Amino acid sequence: MRFDEHIGGGETVIFREKFEDRMRRIRMAGRAVLGQALPDDAPWYVLCVQTGREQETGEAVRDCGAEVLVPMRKGKQRKRRGRILPAVDEVLMVGYVLVRTAGTAEAMSGLMSFERVVGVLGGWERPFPVSAGRVQDLIGKASGGRYDWDRECSITVRAGELVRISEGLFGGNDAVVITPNGQGKGDVVVEVEMFGQKTPVILPLAMLEKL
Repeated sequence: MRFDEHIGGGETVIFREKFEDRMRRIRMAGRAVLGQALPDDAPWYVLCVQTGREQETGEAVRDCGAEVLVPMRKGKQRKRRGRILPAVDEVLMVGYVLVRTAGTAEAMSGLMSFERVVGVLGGWERPFPVSAGRVQDLIGKASGGRYDWDRECSITVRAGELVRISEGLFGGNDAVVITPNGQGKGDVVVEVEMFGQKTPVILPLAMLEKL
C-alpha cells in the first residue's frame, strides 16, 4: 500500500504543503549567514543558475551580504547593415555564479532559496570549493581579454575529440568536444565528467589544450 493510500489523498497534500513550507523557512533562514565575514583566502562556491539569469541572481545574493562574482568578457562582434558593431560585455561562465560564503549546510540552503538557482556545483551537502587563487587567476585573465570571443587561439577542435581543460574553474579535467570549432576563436561546448556525472559546459577555446 502506498503512503498516500494509507493516510488519504487529502492528508497527503496537507502533509506535503507543510513539509515544503518548512523547507522554505529553513532555506530563507539560511540567507542570514551568507554575509558572514571570511578570510581573504576562503574558497568560493559555484552556483548553477538559469541561463541568462547570472547577473540578476548574483545581485540578489549580493544583497544578502555575500561576496559574488559574475566574470565578464567581450562578446562577438556583430554586423548590422554592413556596419561592424562594437563588441559588448557578456557573461563568461554561462549558467554559473561564483559566491564566497561559508561552506556549511545552512549557507548552502540559503543559496538554494533564490528563485533562479537550480543547484550548487558538487551538491549542497558537499559543495565543490574553488580556491581563491584559482578565482583570482580566472578574473585576471578575463579582465585582460584572454577569454574574449574574438581572441585568436592556436588550436581548432573536432566533435568527439578528447581535450584537456587547462584553465578556469574546471582546469585539470579532460573533456569531450561536443560542438566543433575550426575558427580558432570563440566558444566550444564540451562534456566533462564531474561528481559522477557527465555535464555539458560552454568554454572559451582559450581554456582548452590538445592531448
